[in-house]
Amino acid sequence: MLFRSAATPDRAQRSEAAEGGLRQRTLDAAVEILATEGIAGLSMRNVASRAGCSTMAVYHYFDNKQGLLDALYSEGFDRLRKAQTPPLGSGDPRADVRAMCLKYRTVAIENPEFYQIMFASPIKGYKPAPESQAHARATYLQFVDAIEKWSQVEELSTDVPSAAHVLWSLGHGLMMLELNGNAPKGDRARRFVIGTDAMMDGLTKG
Repeated sequence: MLFRSAATPDRAQRSEAAEGGLRQRTLDAAVEILATEGIAGLSMRNVASRAGCSTMAVYHYFDNKQGLLDALYSEGFDRLRKAQTPPLGSGDPRADVRAMCLKYRTVAIENPEFYQIMFASPIKGYKPAPESQAHARATYLQFVDAIEKWSQVEELSTDVPSAAHVLWSLGHGLMMLELNGNAPKGDRARRFVIGTDAMMDGLTKG
């Protein structure tokens, strides 16, 4: 009895891991479809086929296409928030904000399919569910919080919400142009750095 009781949690953990693995596999399959076939190829049947599971399994995790898109939307913002999270005890709020801005580009370049769903509204009629929008809001609020900490050690030329807005908008505008093929040729990463540094300098007094 003791042996069976001790083994039960292990079986439960393995089952949960398998469930999580299959869910992630379906998300990865959806991203692959977006990369190779575009939005037109994103269907529950195609996702199931590429993930190597039944269509019912996909419906089990996401209910419908809206649920699948919400999961991709949330996953994209989770990745961005994780990448932008400042290190604990860095002691340099300005450097933290700068790093967060540069990470924005890194995440967009490494996750273009997610980025399109997050910001480009490529699916006609798609509106993220409130729970998914909360992921986006949490990511942005983390950025605003970093700006607030920066303002406590260096006087800004505007209020914190405005500073956050212009810096976020700069990164967003540059990345949308780059990913859509409308950015000039050249060292785009360096251009992003120059733009970020210039904007941050303009947001400080003195």
